[in-house]
Amino acid sequence: MAGASDKARFYLEQSVPELHELERKKIFTKDEITSIASKRSDFEHILNARGSKPADYARYAEYEMNLESLRKKRVHRMGVKANVHTGQRRIFFILDRGTRKFHGDLGLWMQAIEYARKEKAHKKLAQIFTS
Repeated sequence: MAGASDKARFYLEQSVPELHELERKKIFTKDEITSIASKRSDFEHILNARGSKPADYARYAEYEMNLESLRKKRVHRMGVKANVHTGQRRIFFILDRGTRKFHGDLGLWMQAIEYARKEKAHKKLAQIFTS
């Protein structure tokens, strides 16, 4: 079985192409991307370690939501074409991991439902209600 560090590294490696694209399109600076990667690393290690709590997932999802709104504002201001769904997919993935691990936590479920409603992700909302 893979250790917590291996899982964290795997999930972090999944976001590398997205970060390279954000840097290439000059949506975020190199320092900002380093900060984003560092913060994501901290969150992933907390989530994959023993004793993670539902609040850890909620905090990570909230961080990614704030990052996504900042990305959207910068893309709109700069008039750059950017992939719209990567941040949304990442947030849903974090919330999905949290609700699978803590399926009795109502706060995580409500956060997932509210985010899906806000993003008008009707298929994802239906999927959340059926799981």
